[in-house]
Amino acid sequence: MVGELGTSHAYVTASSVFGAQSRVRGEQAALLGADVSRAADGRWLVGVGSDHTDRALESQSIAKAKLSCDKPVSATFWDLRDVREHWDQLVLTAWAGAPGAEATYQSAHLADLMTPEAIREELAARVPDSDDAAIFSGTLPVIGGEFNYGSCFRAELSDPVLGRSLRCSYRVSVLPELD
Repeated sequence: MVGELGTSHAYVTASSVFGAQSRVRGEQAALLGADVSRAADGRWLVGVGSDHTDRALESQSIAKAKLSCDKPVSATFWDLRDVREHWDQLVLTAWAGAPGAEATYQSAHLADLMTPEAIREELAARVPDSDDAAIFSGTLPVIGGEFNYGSCFRAELSDPVLGRSLRCSYRVSVLPELD
């Protein structure tokens, strides 16, 4: 991870983005964010991913808490130009829990998060040379107000206008404590 944009926005380098297994330091780890990234040719792409964070470590250091967890993302991305006009209608939903017993954890329209323009402005201001960066646009309120530190997480970004969805899912593997 390159840095931190406040408490609910993070940007990461492509090398810190992982797939179907997320390694975490502690058992109290959870979070979700929509993902906007720029491809090498300058296009902005939209995906879905998890800004998985160690919530216990976060009380000491937000940056360290984010560094302690992998950042799984969808395998497929959309061109921002294809969804910008109806950005606010996109729906971000996450589920968390034990295998086979996941419950809806977060859900909202992207209108509740940063706009793509605000994301790009914030990234440019904080990381001028950010060609290989991905930025998580923020997190949604947790349904019921309680964090779910389950072992399975799924996220979906739905586009009701074009009738398609992006998905990201993974299992959590807690790393042993080191002295």
